[in-house]
Amino acid sequence: MFLCLILIVFILCVNPFSFLSLVEPLSQFLQEKCLQQVQTGKTEFTDLYSALLCGKRLPEGEIKKTFLSLGIIHLMVISGAHLIFLEKIWKLLPSFRLKNTLLGCFLLIYSMSAGLNPPVLRALFSLLLARINKEFKLFWSPYVRVQISGLLCLLCQSSWFHSLSLQLSWVASMGMSNHQLSRLHSCVLTFILILPIVSQWGGLHPLSIALNWLMTPLTSCLLLPLSLLTLPFPFLRFLTDKLWEQFIQITNLLRPLVENKGIELSWSLSSFQIWIYIAMTFTVLQLYFVYSKRRKYQALN
Repeated sequence: MFLCLILIVFILCVNPFSFLSLVEPLSQFLQEKCLQQVQTGKTEFTDLYSALLCGKRLPEGEIKKTFLSLGIIHLMVISGAHLIFLEKIWKLLPSFRLKNTLLGCFLLIYSMSAGLNPPVLRALFSLLLARINKEFKLFWSPYVRVQISGLLCLLCQSSWFHSLSLQLSWVASMGMSNHQLSRLHSCVLTFILILPIVSQWGGLHPLSIALNWLMTPLTSCLLLPLSLLTLPFPFLRFLTDKLWEQFIQITNLLRPLVENKGIELSWSLSSFQIWIYIAMTFTVLQLYFVYSKRRKYQALN
């Protein structure tokens, strides 16, 4: 995985526009195959499988409205969080030869079958940078890694400068990347950081903090891997359909608690203003990270 991703960065440095042109045809082919496999034995939850496994947009409907109201629509969009959880699950397997190499191949194939969208590519770069940081003892902060991974995406595809999905992924990653914070504190920070961006499309209820804290592990550690297993083992669809049915029932019960009660801000940020916001957020978080590190070091000495 490490050498493969190093090669990707080398290609980007030599010719930034060659990378996507090389992988896009393969990505489209894998995504089509994924959708064909998901739609075999179609059920009422096929749209959820298509979104979670193949990167297809969740169609308009009650399920999407419910997820939007609860602030958990990102769980149905393949992103860095899904790759990280899949990596953690993979690491639970017993050690064997080529384990890391197979992990890299698996994540790369999964990402390409999802259309290699901006958040997924940014997540792949982030995993690479974490490995580089560890191998060469660069001592990059998590916020620096987020910035570099986002900049590599822009180097890879300049048109993504106007990609809201990349911007949201960028901001959310800054909220979730500091592992010194508890997961609940990270959810609170992420809620605060994305609020100025997402509130222009409707209110975001503070209850979504608790919902993300509870439902993200459930989706990523249970529903996602089991749904993935339905691709090679379609007979498991009976089990996963039952789990999705229970999950949807829970979200329907919670929806009245948050509907039309969210926090709405009066302004609307343009794409350029969001980039300024990202730069300012990075500066503040990075300065606080350095400050807290220094305080900890001084306390130990």
